[in-house]
Amino acid sequence: RYKLGINRFSKKKERINAANAALRSVVKLLEVDGWNPFEQTCDNKKKRIGAQLDEMLLLKACTIRARSVEMYGLALKYFKSWCESKGYDLLQASEFTKLNALEYIDYLKRDRKYCGKSCNDAAGYLKTLFFMLHEREVITTNPFCGIKKCKEERGKNVAFTKSEVGQVIKYMRAHNLRLYYATQF
Repeated sequence: RYKLGINRFSKKKERINAANAALRSVVKLLEVDGWNPFEQTCDNKKKRIGAQLDEMLLLKACTIRARSVEMYGLALKYFKSWCESKGYDLLQASEFTKLNALEYIDYLKRDRKYCGKSCNDAAGYLKTLFFMLHEREVITTNPFCGIKKCKEERGKNVAFTKSEVGQVIKYMRAHNLRLYYATQF
């Protein structure tokens, strides 16, 4: 429910004009999403990209854990806000191209300062949602397919190999027996 301030007008004619203006803007928004006022139906293929991806997330949420739903939702939230800032929120999913997807990946790296792994994860979530649209024949190609993954840094904490473990144990036995016993617990 939206309060449009129509009752602030003192004259009946002003109220009617304000109500008609509000009605025209709502109908225009509905038509952009695919609603046909003559048939009282909504054509799903004319929905905007954000609405289509939201629907796919709802479907995906039925089959994944709560934490995964949260991560998909966060990736989609950032994607939708980026689309709004670029004016891509008015596009349909079929109009979103690979070049737009690359532009989004560049935004994640440059402006949001995402590392390689975070960038790949965000792109992976969106790739899955777009693939679901592809399966339903809403789009012909997935714009996130064929994009090279970003280079990921190797973690700082790396486990010893079996041969390295053997060398460390051998060294501790020879030089510090108490440390050796402590590590065996």
